Amino acid sequence: MKVPENHPLGHPDRITMLSFVKRGSRVLSAGCGTGKEVRFLKKMDCQVVGVDISKNIIKESRKIEPNAEYIKADLEDYRSDEKFDTIVCLFNTINFMDFSKRKKFIENSYYNLKVGGRLIITTENRFSSFYLFLWSILRQDLFHKIYNNSSRDYYYFPSQIDKWFSETSFKVYKHEYTYDSREKRLKTNDGRLLNLLPYFLKKDKIMIIVAIKK
Repeated sequence: MKVPENHPLGHPDRITMLSFVKRGSRVLSAGCGTGKEVRFLKKMDCQVVGVDISKNIIKESRKIEPNAEYIKADLEDYRSDEKFDTIVCLFNTINFMDFSKRKKFIENSYYNLKVGGRLIITTENRFSSFYLFLWSILRQDLFHKIYNNSSRDYYYFPSQIDKWFSETSFKVYKHEYTYDSREKRLKTNDGRLLNLLPYFLKKDKIMIIVAIKK
């Protein structure tokens, strides 16, 4: 998927998944980041609550969109008595949690949603691209002492996804779409490694997970 030039969201997973959010709905942005998706949702007349662990990130998000509600909290621990129509957890945010925290986040998301509400996750795993597979091997097998095995959680096996939802009653749908990863990584520190690869190996697959509360 090609990202339109100067698109306000900047990443194809955000562009694709936020288009599924209903205008005027109540939305939890889990890992709200620096505010691009919060601002986009507010322009859709949504009631938005942004949750992030970083006080500085929330500060940056508030600069971009001051009219949303922000809460500093661990994503996996957040619970709300006022339920949401949609929870979005985009751009590999869930990858930064270990397995037990992913399960807890999903269980609390089930609690936080209205009946029929949707949890929308976009994520990449170790098989999403040749590049990620190669990098996961380098980090885990060659540099595991440096990274303290953290990459074992980040670069998970896709079969793990079903286990995240095993103790909930979510109806889970999964879909992958492919886009040119050069646009995503061109300006990153590891982008130079990607540019050494042949063109056909520069494709990323993003996993879209839509879980509906029964």
